Amino acid sequence: MENFTPRRRGRPPSAPVQSEAVTADAQPEKAQETVPEDGKRRRRSNVGGFNMKLAVPERPGYHRHWFNDVPGRLAMAHELAYDFVEDKALKSDSPDTRVRRFVGTIDGNPLYAYLMETPLEEYERGQREKVEETREVDKAIAAGRDLDGRIENQYGHGSIR
Repeated sequence: MENFTPRRRGRPPSAPVQSEAVTADAQPEKAQETVPEDGKRRRRSNVGGFNMKLAVPERPGYHRHWFNDVPGRLAMAHELAYDFVEDKALKSDSPDTRVRRFVGTIDGNPLYAYLMETPLEEYERGQREKVEETREVDKAIAAGRDLDGRIENQYGHGSIR
């Protein structure tokens, strides 16, 4: 009977690799590195590392912040004394002079963030106002009432101590 090899199930084996005899004086070929004419290598990108895409240099006397271009957000920032940063030295995705960067998508449409800045005095005043609002809420919670002074749905006197 002939030498019968049963049919193997699954994926067929890969083609056998033919090995060439290597002599002692033959050296394996190395992949040639392409080095630019100026002798410097290309800077590698930081793949998988810590990368801050929205990092920009600080401007003395100003507070900078990125605002997403969602309805009403840029107008609100403008009311809070923020102005668009127009610096040609900064990387921007904008066709005009305002600095903007692509940050994602909403319903398939691109979402951009605009860099805006405000003087430090205005920023610090806004922070103080925010702290005062928070204190009012904390006082209302401690007194067991809402911000209008009404007491509703109170289940008794409680304490966190």
